[in-house]
Amino acid sequence: MPDTEITSGVPDSLKDVTPNPWIEVLKLRHGEDRSFAHVIESKVLTAVPAEFPELEKRLIAILKNKNASLLAKEFACRMLALIGSEACVPVVAPLLSNKQLAHFARMALAPISGKKVDTALREALPKISGPEKQGLLATIASREKKLSAL
Repeated sequence: MPDTEITSGVPDSLKDVTPNPWIEVLKLRHGEDRSFAHVIESKVLTAVPAEFPELEKRLIAILKNKNASLLAKEFACRMLALIGSEACVPVVAPLLSNKQLAHFARMALAPISGKKVDTALREALPKISGPEKQGLLATIASREKKLSAL
């Protein structure tokens, strides 16, 4: 989703006056203003299920944006852990092999039910090693344990 799609729904007259949290969050850095992230987090936490798909698309757009900071991508993964669906799997799954984002990618995928996530987790196993692989194995085991309890 291009940045212009992130600004959809914002009247042109406000684009230059009111900072858009979906654009400002792309610049998220440690020790700097996090108010934009708090606005988005509040939207996610107060959203009703019918609003999840649109919010998920916007969070996926953050992950796809080449200019998004590492912290912005971590934030997007944390929010996807709350409202994500199988729609985010193709974008989040490749992050499992990113040493800086692997933990956050697992955090985003773990609560999502479905075979698409299970497949993505298993397919990532041969691509990673070390602590990231240990974390991935723990996530897979946790998901299997939940399934066996059903």
